[in-house]
Amino acid sequence: MTGILLLTTALAAPAFEGEIRTYELDEPGGAGGAPQGMVFVLPPDADAAVQAGDLGDGARGARLAVRRHSDALLCTTAVPMGGVAMVKARLRVPAVEAGARPWTGMNVEVRARDDSGTLVSAPDAPYALLRNVRSPGDWTDVTQRLFLPSGTTQGELCFRFVLATGVVEIDRIQIVAPKPVTPAGPAPAPTAPPAPAVLTTPAETSPPAGAVDVADVAAPIMPATPSADADRRGRQLAVSAPEAWSGAACSAWFPSRRNLRIEGDISLTALTASAPDWSGIVIEAYHQDAGGMALPAGAPPFVPVFAATAAAMDPHFVVRHRAPPRAARSRLCARYASAAGSVTIHWAQP
Repeated sequence: MTGILLLTTALAAPAFEGEIRTYELDEPGGAGGAPQGMVFVLPPDADAAVQAGDLGDGARGARLAVRRHSDALLCTTAVPMGGVAMVKARLRVPAVEAGARPWTGMNVEVRARDDSGTLVSAPDAPYALLRNVRSPGDWTDVTQRLFLPSGTTQGELCFRFVLATGVVEIDRIQIVAPKPVTPAGPAPAPTAPPAPAVLTTPAETSPPAGAVDVADVAAPIMPATPSADADRRGRQLAVSAPEAWSGAACSAWFPSRRNLRIEGDISLTALTASAPDWSGIVIEAYHQDAGGMALPAGAPPFVPVFAATAAAMDPHFVVRHRAPPRAARSRLCARYASAAGSVTIHWAQP
């Protein structure tokens, strides 16, 4: 099967142990009002809320309530992932109203990313679906081994209502790192070194490996990357992808100011019809402190600023974005999720 992850419980899977992180979820302090160790992403016009504390029945944890269809996300912070990992979560869904299509409802998902924060995925699958819940139920455990695609260095466990409304409660999450068991025995005999790799030009349909810093590219951009241009002072970014693409193109870093006025136009010419709730183009903001640490600390490396997910949307947008405290430099990116179209944005710091 294809997708962001290959999920399996095959007996041949390697044994592993060693906990990466445990989330108790019973105290506030996360990004966007989420519990400690979590991030709450609230899209424009969404009607959703998250809280941490008493869940009843002696349980304490996080509660996500979605009252109108949106892509509100409650995710763990990005943690190291690569090769094989295991996710464990205990949750219940006391209320859910899903649509008629079988893929609607409350999803438990994993998003795998590379070092730049770019999704490591097939063009038609930005996440791995661990569980879909379409009817209310009591406490249950979700346990899943994950075989991650090449290039994955970090990942997030997320909870999302897909064209649905309802409530999900989570009282504990564990993400476990792999520790392969090597059988005792003599060391293998040395082998001849591999032949040198042959460098080839990537096919035009190949997606780029990660975010493209269009302002810092000295050589011409390869055919695999959409054409892009940026003001080297970090005031403008233009991207054009005539065919469906999944990836990100970014401006140069520029000195941060507290407020940004971002204005632009997004023209969507192709979307993924089978995934109307996520396919599109998102404008993202990245911030770092003077030491190069991503801000806000402990959160995913970017903040969604504006999302275009329907060709009928007004192509012009104006938003005001507030940088987090201690931000020393910033950059803006246009992330394509299996979409085609053009983006032109420019910004000013009042």
